Amino acid sequence: MGGPAINKDKLRDNILVQNKPYTPDAIAMSANVSRSAAYMVIKELIGEGKVILDSKDGHKMFYATVSGAGQTQLRKGTNMSSLTPKERFSCVSDLVDMVQAGISPSLMITGIAGIGKTYLVKERFKANDKVEGDDYHFCCGYSTPMGLYKFLHDHSDSTIVFDDCDSVFKDDTSVNILKSALDSYEVRKVCWQSTKMPEDLEPEFDFTGQIIFISNMDSSRIDEAVKSRTILVDLQMSRKEICDYLWNLVEVIEPKMKLAEKKEVLTYLGEHCETFEQFNIRSFIKACRIRRTADMKKTDWKKMIMVLN
Repeated sequence: MGGPAINKDKLRDNILVQNKPYTPDAIAMSANVSRSAAYMVIKELIGEGKVILDSKDGHKMFYATVSGAGQTQLRKGTNMSSLTPKERFSCVSDLVDMVQAGISPSLMITGIAGIGKTYLVKERFKANDKVEGDDYHFCCGYSTPMGLYKFLHDHSDSTIVFDDCDSVFKDDTSVNILKSALDSYEVRKVCWQSTKMPEDLEPEFDFTGQIIFISNMDSSRIDEAVKSRTILVDLQMSRKEICDYLWNLVEVIEPKMKLAEKKEVLTYLGEHCETFEQFNIRSFIKACRIRRTADMKKTDWKKMIMVLN
């Protein structure tokens, strides 16, 4: 026997009024439908450009609804949305320089995956002649609270970049450690009082360095006390804005490829960007590589690009 009939229009309306990131499971529960039905409609709305993949948390996918202005509902009314993508990245570059110079103790850059957040930060370190392992240190992936404490302890006078290390936002102990390290004082005392403290660590230390966070998480899911202690910039962009920004990068991305061919690929992507389930700067890189392969094999590169997901 089949299940109850799905009112697709009602389900679409349920999704389109969401003002926070959501999962198919959450939509299914709120609309009293199956997960597959919720995901099917979400996927249709992605194809229409009305929903985007907002972030990933392990295997869990979070989606966000896009407003008529081309921004996710969560971003309505933000000052950042009034700037062009090029202007936004220029402002963030200046903020990264400010942290590197020690003027501000921290910066948090959020936004969908694959729009160049990490590339921007690394380019500013390079432009300012900073040396990784000396002037700055990257922490990527997963960190336990003790791992976070030790990393801050060992690099207490350097600039630390937490890149896609979202576990530090999800544990209460880690959040408390970050709150201490991000205070507005010039010297910030970080403590770990435990009878099981490793011999090579002190129970407290002064943190005088700087921290830059790079995350694909929606900022609404990050602890308010952490956000209040840092400069928060959200680089969320619509697909059209991503395409517009790519025109500023077309010369430097895939430098071995002819510029005219890259422009052809970008023009084609711009015409079809709403049809892909995911779309970001990496989509352009993949499309360029597909074009190069198709040209060597004498096949249709446009058809090959359309299999991208």
